[in-house]
Amino acid sequence: MEETPEFRGRIIEVLELISNPEAQLEYQKRASFVKVAAELFNQWDESYHPTDPCFLGQFGSSELAALAVFAGVIDEVADATPAQLPPLVDFMKTKHWERLVLSARVALSAVKRTQRRTVAPG
Repeated sequence: MEETPEFRGRIIEVLELISNPEAQLEYQKRASFVKVAAELFNQWDESYHPTDPCFLGQFGSSELAALAVFAGVIDEVADATPAQLPPLVDFMKTKHWERLVLSARVALSAVKRTQRRTVAPG
């Protein structure tokens, strides 16, 4: 039997990274060979599958709406930035990075808010 992919946890991990400047800097420090600015986009692209029934089944409608808004923002930022992004510390000085972080925080809040409500009391 094939295991269902864990889309929800992965989406939360990616949004946590994108929404957290300190986590981005720590990632860059731990993996100096990685282009973290580009990795923010790559990880989202690898994790967001809005047409996959398994993906859709792991989120509520309000969460999917919040993720779709973020997907639109990250696509717009990707279109507005060069294909070869600058180093993370330089990217962090741009309005595009700021927009990405703020939008990721909104999406993450929507997903985590719903997650807290759906957890049964112990």
